[in-house]
Amino acid sequence: MEIVSRSGNIVKINSDWDAEVNGGRLCEYGRFDPLYDERQRITSPMLRFRGKLEPVSWDEALQVVAEHVGKASAKDIGVLASTYSTNEALYLLAKLFRQELKVTNVGILNAVAPKLAGKEQGKLADITTSDVILVVGCDPLKDQPVSSFFVKRSVDKGARLIVVDGKDNGLAPFAYMNLEMAEISKAVEIAERAANPTVLYGAGITDKDATALKKLQGKASFVAIENGVNTRAAATLGLNNGFKPSGVKVLFTLLGEQKMDDESVSKNVDKKSFVIAQASFVSPLTERADVVLPMAIWSERSGSLTNTEGRVLKVNKAIEPKGEAKPDWEVLSLLANKLGKKLGAKLDEISARATQELK
Repeated sequence: MEIVSRSGNIVKINSDWDAEVNGGRLCEYGRFDPLYDERQRITSPMLRFRGKLEPVSWDEALQVVAEHVGKASAKDIGVLASTYSTNEALYLLAKLFRQELKVTNVGILNAVAPKLAGKEQGKLADITTSDVILVVGCDPLKDQPVSSFFVKRSVDKGARLIVVDGKDNGLAPFAYMNLEMAEISKAVEIAERAANPTVLYGAGITDKDATALKKLQGKASFVAIENGVNTRAAATLGLNNGFKPSGVKVLFTLLGEQKMDDESVSKNVDKKSFVIAQASFVSPLTERADVVLPMAIWSERSGSLTNTEGRVLKVNKAIEPKGEAKPDWEVLSLLANKLGKKLGAKLDEISARATQELK
C-alpha cells in the first residue's frame, strides 16, 4: 500500500499496483478504517497512583515494570500478545519472556490456524490457477478479505468453490456447494478429482477435518487464512502457548492497536494482579492496568510483518509517533535493558534476528 500524508497526518491510502502479494487490491479495512479510527490515543507513559493513572516519564514507567517483572517468579508471570505488532516486537517479546525469563504462560489474543501441509505453505496466487477451491473452517471475506477477492476472480473464470463452514460464511453465496463440517469427506472427494485444488483453512478447522484433508497433501495447495495481522509470526515464535489467567500475579500485555472493547481479559485476571499494558488506544484493559506504555501505531513505525502465506514484508514509517509513543520493538528493547538483558537496540539488527527465527 502507498500512504499519502500531509502535516503529519494520513490523508489517503492508495493501492500499490505493482505489489506481488495483492496486485493492488485493498479491502475496505485497509483502505478506509485507519482514516476513521476515533478511539482515544495513549500518548504518554502512565502509572497508577491512589487508584488513578497519572502521566510519568518513560524511565519511571519502565523502572516500575522492571521491578515487578524482575521480582516475580516465572510461574507467576503471564504474557498476552496482539498480532497487531511487528515481527521485531514479537521476536523481542518471545526472546525476553520465554527464553530469558522462562515464562511459559504465554498466549495471543486471537485463534491460530493449525499447520496442515507437510510441505511449504501455499501462496495466495495459487488461488487464481485453481479449478477447485475448498474453504474450510474460515471466512476469508471477514478474516483476510483480499484472499476472498482472489477466490471470486477464480470463480468468475470457472473454478468450483466449496465452502465447508455452514451457510453464514461470507463466501457461501458464491459457492458451487455449501457443506456442513460433518460433510468434509464429500468436499475432499471432489478435490481429489481436480487438477489444481487449493484449500483455504482457518482456526475453525477440527481434528476430523484435518485428518480428512491429509488425503490432499501432495496434490492441493494449502493456504492458512489467519485471523489477525501478524498471526503467522506470533505462532512461529512460540507465543501461542496457551494463556491461563488463573494464578497470574504479573501480567504483561502487548496490546498495540487491537480493539479490546470487551472486558474479557481484565475480568478474568485477579484484581490483585499487577497489569502492564503496552497499547496505542484507551480500552477496558488499559483502564485496568497499573502501568501503561504508549505504543506507536502502524503508520508511525518501521519494521516488518509476516503475511498469512509466510512472506516477510517491509514496513516503512509514514509519520512521526504521536506524543511520547514509541515503536513496539523499541519499548521492549528498553524494558529488556532495564532487566539487564541486552537484546539489541538497533532496528536493523533486531530485524535480521527476527527474520532468521521466522525462516
